[in-house]
Amino acid sequence: MSSQPAQPLYDMHCHLGFSANSAALAAALAACGVGCWSQTVTPREYERLSRLLGCGARRGSGECACGPSSFSPLRLGVGLHPWWVPADARERRDQLERMEPLVGAAPWIGEVGLDFARRGVASPKAQEQAFRTVASWCARAGGRTMSIHAAGKGAAGRVLELLQDADFFADGSNRAVFHWFSGSSDELSRARDAGCCFSVGARMLQARRGRAYASQIPESRLLLETDLPPLADGAAATVQAAMGLPDSVDLRMPQWSVEQSAAFRGEPSEVASTCASETEADTMAAALVEALAALSAIRGAEPSELARIIGETSRVVLDC
Repeated sequence: MSSQPAQPLYDMHCHLGFSANSAALAAALAACGVGCWSQTVTPREYERLSRLLGCGARRGSGECACGPSSFSPLRLGVGLHPWWVPADARERRDQLERMEPLVGAAPWIGEVGLDFARRGVASPKAQEQAFRTVASWCARAGGRTMSIHAAGKGAAGRVLELLQDADFFADGSNRAVFHWFSGSSDELSRARDAGCCFSVGARMLQARRGRAYASQIPESRLLLETDLPPLADGAAATVQAAMGLPDSVDLRMPQWSVEQSAAFRGEPSEVASTCASETEADTMAAALVEALAALSAIRGAEPSELARIIGETSRVVLDC
């Protein structure tokens, strides 16, 4: 994407730490006119990216120094992703002790949540203990915005119960954002009633249920996301070491093929080959445009007006 879009774009759930060159990607996104909220999966990853990207923990200082922050701010979330919640109680305590002062200083929390579908991760009880602890810190601090992963039967509902139990919503200063919502219709209604926002990406909108949910979310609660970049095989060892993760943990995430990406955009097959040479930033910006176009079609909305509304909500969430 060679020029900034007419309306600013905001990627409200991405993983700059999964890039082999996170700082270069942050700069490229800024040059594309894309603001973002980058999630982390461990406290150690957050600490590393904070130093690398020049992102402070205090509100108002979380912008990346490498781009035009007034147009494309970068925010960094303090995360403990459910896939990386330690199963061992002592290791889990150590992770949470490392995370607590970060949550106390940082307004953006993520990626956190529950995953009841993935095999080989900590038990639901262990995940819930970690999430409950983080939610209670946020409730105590106030002014926190949380990006939530909720996968598997009952996970979204349990997340909402834990947030309520922790008084996360009590004073009205905290905000919850469900990333790639995949719960039940009842859970979606409960999340809407709780005032939650929802970050929606093109891959979510490829599923019938995802499209149905996207039509039921109030415009003022919609956000865009990519969940990109995927972790490249060549970067896996470096990233895992930086996160303090063992080699046995597979960080690789599913990604679109060139053909899938081109087909989703409705491009002719001969254009597909050009996608392979796009930079990570170009791919992420294109995915945001694709998600916006799909949302507009689903909702029967004018793309520029929907972009304006989503942009306003994004700026509130990012405090910019």
